[in-house]
Amino acid sequence: MSMLERKNKRPSYTDGEKQNENNKVLKIENFMNDKFLFTKIFDLDNPDDYVWKLGALGNLIKDNIKAAWRNNTVVALNNILETTKYSDANILEMFSELYTSKKMKLPFGINRISEVHREQFESDVFNFTHENSCHINMEYFVIPSSSNNMLNTWNDFTLEFFSKIGLNSDLMITASQNIADHPSTDDYFFDRFITKFKYPFGLETIFTVSDRIDFYFENHDKSFLEDEIDKLRVFDDLRNEKLLPHMISINIDVDKLILALIFNAYEEFEVRNSKMPSLNFAPQIAPVKCCVFPKSSVDRMVQMRSEKLHTDLNKEFKTLMDDKGTIEIRTYKFKEIGVPYFIIVDPELLEDNLYIIRDNVSGVESTLSKEDIIFYIKNKINE
Repeated sequence: MSMLERKNKRPSYTDGEKQNENNKVLKIENFMNDKFLFTKIFDLDNPDDYVWKLGALGNLIKDNIKAAWRNNTVVALNNILETTKYSDANILEMFSELYTSKKMKLPFGINRISEVHREQFESDVFNFTHENSCHINMEYFVIPSSSNNMLNTWNDFTLEFFSKIGLNSDLMITASQNIADHPSTDDYFFDRFITKFKYPFGLETIFTVSDRIDFYFENHDKSFLEDEIDKLRVFDDLRNEKLLPHMISINIDVDKLILALIFNAYEEFEVRNSKMPSLNFAPQIAPVKCCVFPKSSVDRMVQMRSEKLHTDLNKEFKTLMDDKGTIEIRTYKFKEIGVPYFIIVDPELLEDNLYIIRDNVSGVESTLSKEDIIFYIKNKINE
């Protein structure tokens, strides 16, 4: 049974198209499993099915996505705070503490990570489950009259972030929704944008940006007393009255995003009449940032300098070293897992303490010192 369990019918596909689609999905599925991006294990609750789990490299990508989002929000902006101890149920208590006790001024946001146990991920043509689904959540509190503009701003911001980490904008579809069209929804929103990714097997939602207006303040579990609620009101100049803040909510399904990034980055290239798979990851999310390649496997000085360089670089970001085979063979080997930078230790450059850095993203090759290499790669990672 496939990790992505295929369903039998999809009328919009011809038999030939469906077969090509199935073959592509199965090829990438096997590739992901072989490269420890995802692994599959038996589902103990349903022995006829599999549970999808992130592999070792998949978990590195997950950590890198969270770090990249943090760099673009908490680090880059001065009004986003990060927390690990607050859930949906008590996010308003945290807002109250920040607004009343710490005198934070609107707008400001609270960023956090959540894990949803055993979430089902399915579309018209496949389904699977995974033990824990990772979500990035951010609540951004704003002056009521600005909430519509902020909704659009954060939707554009998130789309730009996805493009920055390598997701093709042509493969994303964004639609707007209003509560009037979904009156029975369990997840309250007034207006929202919902963005789906075009997987080969169908569309799946990867993030939403919702304007929840003041719903959660008005419908809180009454742990706020009336005088406490009054302290949370803000003066809206445009409406010329004190009102409860509106809340913009961003939710990113990290597991689905990882899968989208892999399908987006996967390609094959010809090498001596054979097709080689590769992943073209952006530096921000690549599980391994660079590899050190000694040009000579017998030159002791080259080996020593390569090992020292590997140790130093690995203190800054995930780095591997390989001295087996030709540089060309090593390049193909690590392109498969999306390594964006290769460092070649050339004996002719050792006296000047220089190394060759090959940028697989831009295709540019340069000669730099160790310090400049670290500076260059860290800048790319933190963009």
